[in-house]
Amino acid sequence: MKKGIISVLALILSLGALAGVRINTAKANTGVTYYVSSSEGDDANDGTSEDKPFRTFSNINGKLLGAGDKVLLKRGDVWNERLEILAQGTSDNFVEISCYGNADLDKPTIRMNEGDDDVCVLVKDFYYNGQRPVQ
Repeated sequence: MKKGIISVLALILSLGALAGVRINTAKANTGVTYYVSSSEGDDANDGTSEDKPFRTFSNINGKLLGAGDKVLLKRGDVWNERLEILAQGTSDNFVEISCYGNADLDKPTIRMNEGDDDVCVLVKDFYYNGQRPVQ
């Protein structure tokens, strides 16, 4: 697999984590972890700790996430906006979307209009040579 492409397996594993499945991976984690909470966050925060999460996806959308970066969504929270992941991970050190917080709470929910055509999470890969893909 070429560097810079999020593997389908990695995406499935990360989405599995959102669904409450515990996944143990042996990948290196050298990236930044971003926390997002619609109930307790503030977009003026740096978003890099549970104590200072972002509120919306505005600080994540359009940001180039690198190998090992994580976006963690707070359990029990709901967003009515699109999450757009632009990433340049590797097959050994991918970009992860998962959740954090009290395991007894509901999974984080992302929705737009609650219709069958909702596309709430959009994932865009950078090419392996670091060039932005053609839109």
